[in-house]
Amino acid sequence: MKISSLIVLFISLSFLGLAQVEENETDTTKIVLGGGNELILIKKTDSTQDTDSVKPKNVDDDFTYWSGVELGFTGISMTNQVKSDYEWFEIDNAKSVAVNLNVLEKKIPLIKHYLGINTGLGFTWQDYVFNDTLSIINMNGDSLIAMNADPIKFSKNKLKTGYLTIPLILEVNTSKTKSKNFHIAAGFIAGWNYRQLLKQQYELNGDKVKNKTKGDFNVNPWSLALTTRFGYGDFNIFANANVTSLFEEDQGPEAYPFTVGVTLAAF
Repeated sequence: MKISSLIVLFISLSFLGLAQVEENETDTTKIVLGGGNELILIKKTDSTQDTDSVKPKNVDDDFTYWSGVELGFTGISMTNQVKSDYEWFEIDNAKSVAVNLNVLEKKIPLIKHYLGINTGLGFTWQDYVFNDTLSIINMNGDSLIAMNADPIKFSKNKLKTGYLTIPLILEVNTSKTKSKNFHIAAGFIAGWNYRQLLKQQYELNGDKVKNKTKGDFNVNPWSLALTTRFGYGDFNIFANANVTSLFEEDQGPEAYPFTVGVTLAAF
């Protein structure tokens, strides 16, 4: 009986002598047992846990200058001979505009963000504004002619076109910081025409008349333009010049559109 009491007393004193030392920075826990014995527990940590949970930002995505909304003025380039053959085909450059909505962009870095190839997807809408007495007609799909609508005078008289566009542009950046970066780019923009519309508005006998003529005005179904872009920070200027004619061969004037404008909002 005395021996049993001594054993119980010894076990109780051993538990009373147990103490835990605070966990240190290396996740090591020391447990002191009665009788001067120590038990050390080492917790294994994953040093990559924090770094893996935070994904670094792709710096290359900041240095892209295609996606966004652009506004520009559109003109037409023709040889003197074509101008002589198509005297009627004159547009008002001050009122002829283009709006570009570039919705997708993908950059392929070649040398970090300093040099890369850009591609993507966009839409272009162009308005070619004619004079106030000109009306164009497609003659049986063979040729595009103009007629004088006098005495009618159009308050609106424009050919509207729409394109789905895909760019292929080589871009150069000079800085690691976008706000201090000077950028310049050059390449090509291919387009597919999906809309041709002649919009006219005039007054007749005191009544306002609006005409929208959808159809085939012999607009070339495909377009290819040279493009150049440059700017500083978020400011961007662009210039596009078609190497394909606005109209199909032998079915309208050999006219090459060009557009100069700025980026209003970048995505």
